[in-house]
Amino acid sequence: MKLLLLAASVAFTWAAPLHAEEPLEPGKDRVDTPAIGSGLCVHNLFQSNMVVQRDKPIPIWGWAASDETVTVTFGEKTRSTTAAADRSWKVELPAMPASSDSRTITVQGKEDTIELTNILVGDVWLIGGQSNMEFELHKVEEGPLEIISANFDQIRLFTVPQQNGPETRKAFPRQ
Repeated sequence: MKLLLLAASVAFTWAAPLHAEEPLEPGKDRVDTPAIGSGLCVHNLFQSNMVVQRDKPIPIWGWAASDETVTVTFGEKTRSTTAAADRSWKVELPAMPASSDSRTITVQGKEDTIELTNILVGDVWLIGGQSNMEFELHKVEEGPLEIISANFDQIRLFTVPQQNGPETRKAFPRQ
């Protein structure tokens, strides 16, 4: 199942064109990120240019060295926790109202810091479906016109990569 995260009132901002003539090459055109990094890291759901759900507590989680203190700051809210023996950590920030003001999430460990920038607070929509959801817009009749006419700087799109099989997974790689 494909899951897409869309945020209403909140933009599709990718540096790459909407369609590429040539396939992307790992390490050259994109950076592949493992499902779980070796040091301080956040789950791959959390990225710069994302939207978090308004009016609900904001959970943020990831991995760090066992017993490492991790502090997460978003806007003026800060929460700290300690990584468990399996390296996992999780904090929950208080709910925030919708806002189109760009903010930063900072995740601070003992030695490393992660900054996720241009974060908005709004509505997150989860959409699941079949393979036709992957059909590229530029291949649809009038698709190129729709692409160049689009001006929705507060809508963000995120696609979870396919992972087939019955196994439960804690994370997924990001491409």
